[in-house]
Amino acid sequence: MPRSFFLFVLGICCQLHAQNDFKPIKYWVTFTDKKYNDYSLDNPEEFLTDRALLRRINQNIPLDSTDLPVSQLYIDSLLADTAVNVIYTSRWFNAALAEIPLQESVEKIKNMSFVEDLLYVKPEIDETHRSIIFASPKTVDNFLFGGCSFLDFHSFNAVTDDCRKQVYGFTYDQVNLINGIPLHEKGYDGEGMLIALMDAGYTNVDSIDAFSHLWYNGQIAGWRDFVDPKDDIFKVHSHGTLVLSVMAASVPFQFYGVAQGANYILLRSEDAASEFLIEECNWIAAAEYADSLGADILNTSLGYTVFDDPVQNHTYEDMDGQTTLISRAANYAFEKGMLVVNSAGNYALQDWMYISAPADSRGGIAVGAVNTEGERASFSSVGPSFDNRIKPDVMAVGRNNTVINANGEIITASGTSFSSPMIAGMAACLWQAHPNRPVGEIKRAIIKSSHKIFNPDTLYGHGIPDFYKAYNLLKDDLKTEPFVKIFPNPFYDNFRLSLYFERQSRVKIQLINTKGQILMSNIYHVTEGYNTFYPFMNLNVINSGIYLLRIKSDKYIHTTRIVKAG
Repeated sequence: MPRSFFLFVLGICCQLHAQNDFKPIKYWVTFTDKKYNDYSLDNPEEFLTDRALLRRINQNIPLDSTDLPVSQLYIDSLLADTAVNVIYTSRWFNAALAEIPLQESVEKIKNMSFVEDLLYVKPEIDETHRSIIFASPKTVDNFLFGGCSFLDFHSFNAVTDDCRKQVYGFTYDQVNLINGIPLHEKGYDGEGMLIALMDAGYTNVDSIDAFSHLWYNGQIAGWRDFVDPKDDIFKVHSHGTLVLSVMAASVPFQFYGVAQGANYILLRSEDAASEFLIEECNWIAAAEYADSLGADILNTSLGYTVFDDPVQNHTYEDMDGQTTLISRAANYAFEKGMLVVNSAGNYALQDWMYISAPADSRGGIAVGAVNTEGERASFSSVGPSFDNRIKPDVMAVGRNNTVINANGEIITASGTSFSSPMIAGMAACLWQAHPNRPVGEIKRAIIKSSHKIFNPDTLYGHGIPDFYKAYNLLKDDLKTEPFVKIFPNPFYDNFRLSLYFERQSRVKIQLINTKGQILMSNIYHVTEGYNTFYPFMNLNVINSGIYLLRIKSDKYIHTTRIVKAG
């Protein structure tokens, strides 16, 4: 066997030369309505594929106005100015990305009655691409293989641990940590699922042997460049190559991608040569394109915080799941029935420290990084979201992951960029096993299977998922009532309450003594998914003893015992 080389991705360098002034040239133009539309919700097959419609039908998701394309009359009105170029449109935001080089054109568009707003998203710059990966090689000992065949493994014969280690090769530890191997042994490899990747490029994916099965079997469902359609996504950047390998690559007895049977859409939304708000717009266009093709899962090993032009910068206050364009889009994607999996970010050792967008989204699963021993990687971004939701949601191996680079070499690389596809790929296997489950139940099973589900925090989130446990949770039917956990109980000064709700709800929380008297009462608006917060303050004023905690929503009442320690 040839020697494998391992690389450690040290960082990304994509800063532009310092510029004092930026001249806006590209704008996100939002419209007031969708009047005069050429399309109708009565004929959705004209703008959504059968697969996209079937996904909505299977999950009981009705079509609404956000599914309708933008009014062509409005686009034509913009293009009446010959200086204007419309690049793409957004159904979800009722918007268009437009190149508007002249200020007089900007002012004219602002005054159009059907235009709601113009947001500057990119300036006029030198479009020179820059190299971004710095790495150093390190040799490792060769694996010795023997006594176990792929045929044995995939025909579900009795498989020993030694055999498993031989089949998975260098990837064994990262798959084993999230207990994905039992699903593979049951024959679930993501077959029939459609995964869309948003990334910076996929250098040599069309020629690397480890991806050849995808092309041979027709598993590459399509690709598209939303940064520059003139570019070749198989030449511009290698980050997506590494990300895809975690899910899809196969090298017998050396490398085992976790969802080798899935179909893939390769989308370029990230411009590695610069960092401007337009990349969030590109992500929206890519996500809507994936939606229209019927994608089941979106993987985003990207994140946005600050930009080359500081006027576009996000703040931590924006990380509330509903402020940034990209996080709002991730919420839309989830509402359309797609599982959105995002890298949490690599900012913990930097000034920013927190998760980035769209990891803060309410619909998405934000994935932090651990090593193969389950120890948190020091760089992995922390939570909570600004509105105090648990983030990251879960963890997977993101330190010294085994991946395949653009030269087809097996290497190691670090970053939440690689923990995210671990979860996305295994989610495809889980969903394949339970194809009739809606996206919310798939997401909930992954989170509920995690090792810190009863004691989540801002470093690990809910912890490391166990995908075989998630499989069994879905097999045994997840209970529909909200999940409730109090910690600590008994408590001294305060306690933390964790709740899971299937949808946004208004919840009244009451502290009641043994005489039935309500001592404290607060109302909270909880989001879909897991919510963790401290429901009461100044609990030091109550006496030690037994109390009742009552949680009431419009459809649910839960009462549990809680003890104040002396």
